[in-house]
Amino acid sequence: MQLLANTARNFNHYLVHSNKQAILTTCWTNIMFKQIRNAARIVTGSVCTVIGIVGILLPLVPGTPFLLVAAACFSTLEP
Repeated sequence: MQLLANTARNFNHYLVHSNKQAILTTCWTNIMFKQIRNAARIVTGSVCTVIGIVGILLPLVPGTPFLLVAAACFSTLEP
């Protein structure tokens, strides 16, 4: 009977430990993906801003759509 109680206690400890590890891994993954998304939005927004400014100065390159995309990229950044 004691062996069964020890086995059940050890199994319960394993479940709690593995569940905490899964939660920490999920949180770490979400933070990492958030940083990657923010970096991609900053790069895309910066490139679109430069192309939009060039488009305003040059007559054949449209500037407004690029500036709108840049505004959308910068407005969706997550803290």
